[in-house]
Amino acid sequence: MEKLGELAHPALRKTLANKPTVETRRRIEQVLETTELENTTPAQRQALRAVGVLERIGTADAQRVLKSLAMGATEARFTQEAKAALQRLDKHHDGR
Repeated sequence: MEKLGELAHPALRKTLANKPTVETRRRIEQVLETTELENTTPAQRQALRAVGVLERIGTADAQRVLKSLAMGATEARFTQEAKAALQRLDKHHDGR
């Protein structure tokens, strides 16, 4: 999967949306992170990791920050990642 790089991302994200086992989720997230970070600058990697941390925190405050970040430039990867994190959090909370 790592060799496919970004070509595999849609399928991997779809698998994550279907709530796989913890081990499968961990492996998919590792592949996504590895392939996503290969073509970024250190500052971009730091910003993307911050989005991931906010998602993992998942509190109301963290979600407010993610919502603010999601209002950035529509095509910006950082904005898209913030939006995706919010969607995953919404799905996670809806599934409870």
